[in-house]
Amino acid sequence: MQDKNYKSSNLIKRKKKILLLKMWVIFIIAILIIGGGAYFSNTENVKISTISINDTTFFNKQEVEKIAQEELANTHFLIFGKNNILLLPRNNIEKRIKEYHQAIKSVSISLSGLQAISINIEEYEPRAVWCSREDCYYLNEDGFIFVKAPPDYDRKLVEFHDWIHNDPVGQTYIDAETFKKITMFVELVAGVPLKVISINTEDGLTFNLRTDVGTRLLYEINDDPKEVADNLNTVIEKDAINRAQLNNIDYIDLRFGNKVYYKIR
Repeated sequence: MQDKNYKSSNLIKRKKKILLLKMWVIFIIAILIIGGGAYFSNTENVKISTISINDTTFFNKQEVEKIAQEELANTHFLIFGKNNILLLPRNNIEKRIKEYHQAIKSVSISLSGLQAISINIEEYEPRAVWCSREDCYYLNEDGFIFVKAPPDYDRKLVEFHDWIHNDPVGQTYIDAETFKKITMFVELVAGVPLKVISINTEDGLTFNLRTDVGTRLLYEINDDPKEVADNLNTVIEKDAINRAQLNNIDYIDLRFGNKVYYKIR
């Protein structure tokens, strides 16, 4: 009986030694892997040394490079360097750059080699301007105001006025669906032909569109742009109104379906 207890005790001790040995082996292997990974991730041979950025219009791309360098200088768990293609903090860099400037539509990062990355930035395109008494600002296709326009901006862009308060950058002139309906109507009116040069609204429902001949068009946003443009074209053809005569018309009211009213100056 004592012999059996002795053997059982030795077996338990032996198992404990084996388990302890295994734990030490695992620990040493883990240290080697972590240490090797930390060393490898920080060696000059794998560090990203080149950052290329496409040309930008509305901001200095050196600021974008600075953001990327700041993120690459960080580490994972204080030991693994991020400045390499394996641990590249792609999402963080893209997120920070996107937040850097309102003119940035999208950011993407691609590898250009073992030690190089390319940052491609897509900026919003100006589709119109919103103007206060002092300055004008670019709007994108959704009516989002993303940057101050230079004094020599393209005068072919339609000017929007009113409806915005405080700093306009980062605001939306009106919801995207409504803005697209207005811009569609402007394009359709150009085929009449009438060129809309400025737009304003007091309630977000009725829009006052001033044309290059001075005639104002009153447009209700709930109406279909194509139908309204067709009604405008019909009344001009029916009444044989030419551009010279349009100079004498104060406004054309397009808010009553097929019934179009206009007022002579």
